[in-house]
Amino acid sequence: MRSKSVFDQQLQSVIVWGEPRRYLENNMRHFDSLAIMPSFDRDKLTIIGAGEYFKPFIQEGIECRCIERYGNIFKSMNLHPRVDDPFPKECDLTTVVEFMKLGGRYGYNTPNAC
Repeated sequence: MRSKSVFDQQLQSVIVWGEPRRYLENNMRHFDSLAIMPSFDRDKLTIIGAGEYFKPFIQEGIECRCIERYGNIFKSMNLHPRVDDPFPKECDLTTVVEFMKLGGRYGYNTPNAC
């Protein structure tokens, strides 16, 4: 985690499916513990974190976005006290995004980013 408070950072999401999902699952050991969100779609893997803003990256099987400032989402959650904080991990997903970008559309390479 960088010096900023988690509340000053962006809520990041990375969704992968198909071959990119298998690729990421096989290489998760390169990253700190990731917050994996449950999904009704068994083929999709969604991970979230709160970190630095990165430019959205979308290609076949990969969707990486910074959604909103984490603090804004946390404040709206506090308006509904029965709802638990759904984003407990303070994991910066920027390195995951860079890792998936380096993979390319086919024939994934092992990046130096990890």
